[in-house]
Amino acid sequence: MKTIIFSLFLFSGLCLAAQKNSFIVMVTGDTLHGTYVLSSGKIELSDAGHIIKQVNPDSVRSLFSGNELFLIWHGMLRTYNDNIETVQNTTYHDEVYDTSMLVKQIYTTEKMNLYFAVDKNRIQYYFVKRPADPQPEQMVVSYAISRPYNGDDRPGYNYSMINQQRIYVDQLKQLMNYCNKISDEIWGLMDYRIYSFKKIIKLYNKKCK
Repeated sequence: MKTIIFSLFLFSGLCLAAQKNSFIVMVTGDTLHGTYVLSSGKIELSDAGHIIKQVNPDSVRSLFSGNELFLIWHGMLRTYNDNIETVQNTTYHDEVYDTSMLVKQIYTTEKMNLYFAVDKNRIQYYFVKRPADPQPEQMVVSYAISRPYNGDDRPGYNYSMINQQRIYVDQLKQLMNYCNKISDEIWGLMDYRIYSFKKIIKLYNKKCK
């Protein structure tokens, strides 16, 4: 199994390198202030350009930069690719990495929060967390090539298309206790996008007990 620590990329290339007015909250409850950078799988604390402490991400509960909240996520990250040329390559397959990531909280509600991260390959990932959950759960998506046959063997009359495997829909249904107040039509329109996750979570807060 491969092990990888992703550098931090969040929204518009936002990076926590050299971010002042930041602090981290340790699992123990201690708070450390200073300038932080995620480097080589460690969070480095520096003062006036000098590294004064290295912190293991697993020992960090959360990180604040300005008014923004980040959590440390550690788990088996399921990657994906939505490029049709890549996916149709017979040697391609989605990979799974044991990794630690900083994920940004982008939507906060009473029952469920939404988080977002981008890895070093600029692939976007979404995570959700209920109040009682120990850490956010990755919302999994995958892509596959389908080659529908229309009965015509002439060149160009059969085609390939890429289909989104919406694993995250079943994940959310389970996390939301299969709330029947959210219709199948709404689930059917859900996509792997921020606005779509926000819509479902908003309905969950409003309609489901």
